[in-house]
Amino acid sequence: MIRSLQQRIGSANWNNWQMTRWTYYDYVRLTNTGVSNVDFFSVPVGGVDPVSTTAKTHEQTNLNKVRTFGQVYFIVQQIRTHIHLLPKQRQNLGATKANTITANYTPAMVRMFDLLNMGVLQIKIGQKDYFDIPQPFRLCPPGFGINVTELGANAGAGSALTDHGNFWFGQDGDIDEVYNLQPPQLVEPEQNIEAKITFDDVVTPTIPNTGVNLGDNAFAPRIDLGLILDGYVIRPAQ
Repeated sequence: MIRSLQQRIGSANWNNWQMTRWTYYDYVRLTNTGVSNVDFFSVPVGGVDPVSTTAKTHEQTNLNKVRTFGQVYFIVQQIRTHIHLLPKQRQNLGATKANTITANYTPAMVRMFDLLNMGVLQIKIGQKDYFDIPQPFRLCPPGFGINVTELGANAGAGSALTDHGNFWFGQDGDIDEVYNLQPPQLVEPEQNIEAKITFDDVVTPTIPNTGVNLGDNAFAPRIDLGLILDGYVIRPAQ
């Protein structure tokens, strides 16, 4: 009976710890006009993203407290970054003819490719500098995602799909190419963690904000930047 209640309600056994594969992630909306830094793990679930002005759900982050993973040990084995072009249904669909992605397809892809080669990822644990990684979007790829090898033909003259060209941006999706830590890094319970990508010399590229053939939909495509720490969480057994 007691064990059943513990499983249903939750009861931590601090004398017995269990290890589970786990990932902590945080996505931040990229400011379309360019920024000098992007701060991660500063807005937990339910908090408001300063750029999108919407509350974060588990789609954007699984952090429950600001700059800490809570009452667990976390062993970081991999660092990943993700430039995420939001899917169509979460783009601005103010126009009836098409959306901003079709209108700004080629220039948006070019800007994301420029972003791939920019920035320095800095991670502090307990106020101490631990990682300083240049070009994190290139050196710390997500290790997942689709691989586009060929694009379809355009939709014909006068269409918003015309003249897209053949360029499609994507980070490395090979799981073998992610940034592995040797040795792994331990983050202790309630230890403060700060993570940001700084762009010291230049700000992030300006995302195109002109709707081609879409006078009623001149909005930039929505892009999220993500930081993913992959490893093992060690927590009290239930």
